[in-house]
Amino acid sequence: MDKLSPLRLNPRGRSMLSRFATRGSTVAALTVVANGSNREISLRSDSGIELCLAYLLVVKDIPEPRVCTEGKTFSKQIHEYLALTPSFKSEMLPWSQTNAGKKIVTDYLNLMNATHSELLLEIQGMADGASIPFQHLFLMNLRSEVGAILDDGSSKEAESCSDVHVNHAESGTVAIGHNEDSSPLIFDRGYMVNAEITGASPHKFTAYAYPGELPGNAFGFNSYGLAITVNALYPKMVLPNRAPRNFLTRSVLSAKSLDEAVNISATKGLGGAYAFCVNIVYVKEKKLIMLSIENAPDSTKKRSFINVHEVKDSSSYFHVNLYRNLEVDQRPNHITSSKHRTKRIKEFLPPQTIRDVLKILGDTADGEYPLYRTPLPTDNSSTVATALYDFRGCTLSVFRDNPYKGDGPIHVFPLPCDQHV
Repeated sequence: MDKLSPLRLNPRGRSMLSRFATRGSTVAALTVVANGSNREISLRSDSGIELCLAYLLVVKDIPEPRVCTEGKTFSKQIHEYLALTPSFKSEMLPWSQTNAGKKIVTDYLNLMNATHSELLLEIQGMADGASIPFQHLFLMNLRSEVGAILDDGSSKEAESCSDVHVNHAESGTVAIGHNEDSSPLIFDRGYMVNAEITGASPHKFTAYAYPGELPGNAFGFNSYGLAITVNALYPKMVLPNRAPRNFLTRSVLSAKSLDEAVNISATKGLGGAYAFCVNIVYVKEKKLIMLSIENAPDSTKKRSFINVHEVKDSSSYFHVNLYRNLEVDQRPNHITSSKHRTKRIKEFLPPQTIRDVLKILGDTADGEYPLYRTPLPTDNSSTVATALYDFRGCTLSVFRDNPYKGDGPIHVFPLPCDQHV
C-alpha cells in the first residue's frame, strides 16, 4: 500500500484530540493535536503505569503537555497492535500491494473520500500522531472486508461479542450487556474515547476503540442520546466499492436519531461492503425503544439488506455473531463459538434483572466456547471488556474482568438522559 498514489483528502475543519488513560484511580492524558499539517503526539502523566483503558477527549484548547516515560504512549499501543497482529504483515499488507488488492483498497479509499472524508481525517490524525503510514491504518480499518476477501475457509479469526437485552420497565430493569470479544492482543491495548466533534453537526461521543481504528465498532454513546453496541457478522459475500463496516459503524455512532441510525445501516445509495448488527437505544425518550438491526451486503443494488427487531417491553433478547432474522449464507469457520454461545444462553431463564445479564455474560460453563472468554485451544478469542448499559440508572459501566465474578466496573460513565424511564 505504500506505493499508492497520495490521496488528496477533502478536509472538513480541524480537530484537536486529547486522550486520558485510567487504571484504578490513576489518570494519564495523551494528546494528539491535528492542525493543518502539524500534528504531534505526547503524553503527560503523574504515574509510570502502563496504559490499559484510555479515555480520550477532543477539545478546542489543550494545555502544554509534559512528556511521559518513553514506551507509555498511545503510539506504542498502535505500533504493538500492528506488529503483533499476524495477519496484518503476512497477509493483508502483501495482498494490498498486488494489482487486485491495490485496486480494491483504492476503490474503498476513493469512495470514502467522496462520502466520508471527515472520517479519513480522523484516521490521518491517528496515523500522523503515531508516525505510522496512513495507508497502514486505513488498511486496518478494512480488517473485516479484507479478512473476508482472503478467507479460504481454513482461518479461525476471533468471533466477536455477545449481547443480552432486558426491557422490563415496570420491574425497573432496562439494560443491555455486551461482551467485547476480540484478539487477546486488544486486552491491554483497547481504550475508551470521549470525543467532541465540531463543525456542521457538533456533538460528543464516548466509545470503546481499537488501536488505530475508528471508534464505533464495539460500544458507545453520543450526546444526541443514542447508545449502541455492535456484533460482527460473517456472511460469505463481501463487496468491493461499497462502504466498509468501520466507516458505517462510526457513522452510526454519530447518528442523531433512531431513524438516522436505521438509514445508515440500510446504506441506501451507497451499499455496504460487509456486515454487522448494531443494537441501539435512544435514551432521551420517556419510553425507551430498544432495537437490534442486522444488515447484509446486497450485490444487486447500492444498499444493504436490513432487519430491524424491536425488543418489546416485558421481554428479553440476545445477539451474538449469527444472523437471527435475515436469511444469509454465513462462513462456517467463523460461527462455531456463536453456536455454542447461543445454545448456552438458551439454557438460562429469560433475564429480568441486571444481575441476570451479568450472570449470562460472565458464564464459563462451556469449557470449549464459553460466553466469558479467555484464550483456549478451541477458542482463540478473549473478552477484552464488558459494557453494561443501565438505562434506568442512566449509566454505562465498563468492566475489565469477569462482570459477574470480578471486582466490578473500572469506570462508570453517565448517559445523556433527559428523562428516566
